[in-house]
Amino acid sequence: MKICVACSAENADSAARCRVCNGMFFAAAAYSCPETTSQHTELVCAGCGRPVSAAALVCPHCGHSVEASKRAARERYCLKLTHASGAQLLAADGDVLGRMFVGKELFQSDDYVSAAHIRVNQSGRRFTLTDISGGNSFFVNMQPVDVGGSAAISGGEVVKIGTTDLTAEIFSADRAAGGERDVSV
Repeated sequence: MKICVACSAENADSAARCRVCNGMFFAAAAYSCPETTSQHTELVCAGCGRPVSAAALVCPHCGHSVEASKRAARERYCLKLTHASGAQLLAADGDVLGRMFVGKELFQSDDYVSAAHIRVNQSGRRFTLTDISGGNSFFVNMQPVDVGGSAAISGGEVVKIGTTDLTAEIFSADRAAGGERDVSV
């Protein structure tokens, strides 16, 4: 079973492209040389979020520099969701948003927010929010996300969970200690 590095979807071993995001899988022959394996591994492009070979110079999908994608992969990022009241949620890869987890103080009085509502997944500078609510779902920029569906977040989007609107920003966790916002996202 192949796991897509762009969207984490499971695919058949024989798949050449991801069934969910249509990202390309690279041939197994590229991994055959143990001395150079680190140069031929898959990497997520910081420009378009699709998988690219670390041995390439530019992304074949968008032309973004692979070296910049390598730097982005080494940096840690966090998703900051800001409410109109000024309350903020900081979420990282694997966090669950809802009344029982991250943001429970903000969501406790919202009857439309499930105990476990959204799972946050990170891939480079991009975050994916996946509905795990079992029926309530959520909105991104006023567009509904299907029950059990996912939405990519790259910063600037308005995420509505239950009746709560939150503005998304992506910060470099390595720079967050100094209070710097990563404006290159």
